[in-house]
Amino acid sequence: MEFNTLIIDLDGTLAYKRDKVAKENIKTINNLLEKGIKVIIATGRSPEKIKPILNLIDIEKYNYPIISFNGGLVYESQTKKVILRKTFSTEHALNFFDNLNQKKLYGWGYSANHNYGYTNKNKFIIKIISIITKRKKTNYKMINKNNDEVFKFIVGGKTKNIDIFKNELLKAEDLSFFQWSYFSGKINNLEINPKNTDKWYALKHIAVDYDIDLEKTVAIGDGGNDKLLIENCKIGAAMKNANAKIKNVADYVTKNNNKKAGVSEVVNKFF
Repeated sequence: MEFNTLIIDLDGTLAYKRDKVAKENIKTINNLLEKGIKVIIATGRSPEKIKPILNLIDIEKYNYPIISFNGGLVYESQTKKVILRKTFSTEHALNFFDNLNQKKLYGWGYSANHNYGYTNKNKFIIKIISIITKRKKTNYKMINKNNDEVFKFIVGGKTKNIDIFKNELLKAEDLSFFQWSYFSGKINNLEINPKNTDKWYALKHIAVDYDIDLEKTVAIGDGGNDKLLIENCKIGAAMKNANAKIKNVADYVTKNNNKKAGVSEVVNKFF
């Protein structure tokens, strides 16, 4: 079968150390684009944090869609035309943070205004996220004053508190949960998006308008937010450095990791 679309995750898949990409992977993707193969970035990152990667590969030249915020914001890479947008409303976001306070959890909300990151705690990890995202750490009560919305949340704290919070929220709301695990042991982290927000849903949404045949797609990823893509695309590939749950649902597991030529390995095998 001839495949005509590659859907690729960034962190842990194409990228390492935030914005570094193996030279062989850059060359392989640009050659793929020249051959007329569509390449769709699908990531949990915000648009501003995707830009450094776009300086390395030629996706903007072809104006292919980019799936950001795990599907919360989908836009054309060159024109920046918004194709799909899903957020937590002002009221929903405020209630979400109030719930975090009750469960003794910390949260970081990615503002629809890319200048802000809303939070309820002055934790060290929050300071790190603020630096990495280049967003101003802002008390969540400012969401109302700014008449703002939130694309996604990162939530962290003790595992038992996370589990209680997640179980209660699953009963009350059908939100999208993904692991965001920078820590182990007693600390647990989640990425939380609005209902029906994930990379696979976003891909299906754009498939017709952008001539994407879902039966001819290959997806590559490493984390929980890639699981539905890997399960549902015609070929789902997991990186060598992916967690076991992702490898178990994949059609193929790379021999190379994200720091080497794992992406090129998949492209050379299926395209």
